[in-house]
Amino acid sequence: MNMKHFILPLIFFLSTGLIVLDHLTDFEINHSGVYFIIQFIVLLSLLLSIRKFFIQIKNIYLLLLIVSIGVFCYTGYFFTWGGEWCTQTILYQNKKLKNRTIEYQMVDIGAFGYSRRTIDRIKILPFFDWTKEIQKHEMEASDWERVDIYVNDIELKEI
Repeated sequence: MNMKHFILPLIFFLSTGLIVLDHLTDFEINHSGVYFIIQFIVLLSLLLSIRKFFIQIKNIYLLLLIVSIGVFCYTGYFFTWGGEWCTQTILYQNKKLKNRTIEYQMVDIGAFGYSRRTIDRIKILPFFDWTKEIQKHEMEASDWERVDIYVNDIELKEI
């Protein structure tokens, strides 16, 4: 077998791995649009792998399946819009790792108001973080510099 036969399964396993990491570890895909694009890639690469290795699907049915998967993923994105954690204030920045911060975050939960959390966040790449919910007494004060940067990602109006 040549390398071309491994590309679709590799894409499937890498994108599936990102989704699994997001659900089972402190790894976080921090943007719902990116999350659903990855979901679309998982489903599309699975469909194309099945087509390539197991059963033949006519092109018109393949196109209908791809459009259906796209609509499914977009619908999921649309219904979770606004349901992601938003940084309100960057409280502390690590003195050694500038991409590591302690942040106060909120998420809009609809009629029930907002959920709040304080996290230790390490920015890995755009849209990919390593986060851990913490309490302030868990911090080693000598490792952190207080910055108090008001971000207001959730765009609350000040009174």
